[in-house]
Amino acid sequence: MRWVWLTTLLLVAAGCGDDGAPAVDASLPVPDARVTDAPVDAPPPLPCSGCELCAEQNAGNEFVDDQAISGDELIAMKFRLNLTRNVRYIQVFTGEVNGASTMRIYTTAAGTGEPDTQIGFGNFNMGVANGWQGAAMDTPVSVAANTDHWFAWFALDGAQASRAPMGMAVNFRESTDDGASWTAESAATLKYRIYCDP
Repeated sequence: MRWVWLTTLLLVAAGCGDDGAPAVDASLPVPDARVTDAPVDAPPPLPCSGCELCAEQNAGNEFVDDQAISGDELIAMKFRLNLTRNVRYIQVFTGEVNGASTMRIYTTAAGTGEPDTQIGFGNFNMGVANGWQGAAMDTPVSVAANTDHWFAWFALDGAQASRAPMGMAVNFRESTDDGASWTAESAATLKYRIYCDP
């Protein structure tokens, strides 16, 4: 929404011109008209030097507060890139607990569609403050264009779920045995940001 402050001209009717219009006292200051935009989310700060945002879903700062993860688990989210890129950093929106966590990247298994071969890995320490948190990949991970991949976040028990109150649905699976088996594919308004080399 835009708020427009209209300039007010102070007219003095003590004198009129030949055309009958009221005279304006030129000694009175007239303020400039101002247009103010409502606040919006600023572009996300880059978590890695020289990288750029290459994929995201529901990437604003709105989230479903007090929705906690129940039990330690891997939450894998399906993603695609429009171009073949080197993935360097992955973030989710979480908080509420401290502890060691990981981000992983997987190919997709033919037939089952589950996360298959792990091709990327990164460690990070989760913090209590709710916000964008994540990990740099140990080495940049080449992800082929227009191909389903998964990234998996090791979510700690009690952590804030990375979920938006509304938005685009993201397909996901869960694993409580470190990726040995996965739940059926579901969808929810999950939140993530993926950063790549330019």
